[in-house]
Amino acid sequence: MDLEGIPPFDVKKHWEEFQRDYLLKVEKLLEKQSEE
Repeated sequence: MDLEGIPPFDVKKHWEEFQRDYLLKVEKLLEKQSEE
């Protein structure tokens, strides 16, 4: 991952959005597993 030229706050914002999307996917997978 190339972080050169990217302001740190943009990286932090992108990382937070990535974590949020990831957590939503994990929650959906866990819901599917618990239904079976």
